[in-house]
Parts: sequence; C-alpha cells; structure tokens
Amino acid sequence: MEEVEVYELSKVYRGGVRALDGITLALSGHGPHIIAGPNGAGKTTLLRILYTALLPTSGRAYVLGYDVVENAKSLRKLIAVVPQEARPEPYLTPRQFVELYLIARGFSRADAVRQSRYALEVMGLDNVKDRPSLTLSGGERKRVLIAAALATNSEVMFLDEPAEGLDPVGRARV
Repeated sequence: MEEVEVYELSKVYRGGVRALDGITLALSGHGPHIIAGPNGAGKTTLLRILYTALLPTSGRAYVLGYDVVENAKSLRKLIAVVPQEARPEPYLTPRQFVELYLIARGFSRADAVRQSRYALEVMGLDNVKDRPSLTLSGGERKRVLIAAALATNSEVMFLDEPAEGLDPVGRARV
C-alpha cells in the first residue's frame, strides 16, 4: 500500500483561482518525501487536502489507505500535522504544549510526559523546555511544533514549510 495516493486531484477556489489541476502522484516507503515548487504552485493546498483541512474540488486522495474525504475523522487520529501558519500557545512552555497536544490526542499522562521529553530532546529544545513559548525565537517555536508532531509517533507527518525560520542547525535536526 502506498502511504499517499492522489488521483486527478483539483482544487478551484472562489473566483475561479485554480490551485491544483488534475494532480496524480504516489508516495511509498519510508520518507521523507519532499514536495517542491515555486510560490503559488499549490503545495500548501495539496497538503491541506491530504491532512483533511480542505476539501478538493474533484479527484481522490488517500493517506494510509484512507480516503481523505470519506474517512477524514479516522485519518486524523493516524497522522501528525504542522501547518505553515501554526504557532505554539504563547503562555505554555514547550514541555506543556507537547504534553497537552499528546493528551488531547488520547495519550496517557505518563506516555505524554515520556514522549514529550524524547521529542524535545531530539529537536534540541531541552534547554528551553520550561520557558514560555512567547520568549522563544521563531525557529525555536517552529521546532516546538515539529516536536509535538514527532512525539505522536505517527506513521505519516505533514510538515508545511518545516525549515521556515530555522537556522542551519535547526534545519539539520528537521
């Protein structure tokens, strides 16, 4: 089974703006897979459809065998997402943010603490894990979001512009 399958996927926004025009692709095996293209090419639109935040105008898309339209609720439990515009809650520390994110996804408190500790360490945030997120740099805040996604152990993670705002060391971690 392919991890991601897309067949003739199109998205037309109000006013006739066509963001996707009959895209077909298949991504399999262990990633990462990178979708690259110029600004305005439809990368974010494609990702938003794949992580069930946006409905396509036509075509079909499957993630882990789940139809992104018909099985959106079930699929959301199996994937992790870091949208381009996301930011951690400013008054929560990275540790609190990741733990609460995991608990909201159904992890036990003990598992959330363990997974949070691991993910924050992997993302190089151990030294800032107890500072309010509003005091962190933009790159550190981005890494907090990636740590939250990583902590889920999801089979598929969608990261939109994951290197945006990161320094070279942060990019290497991602």
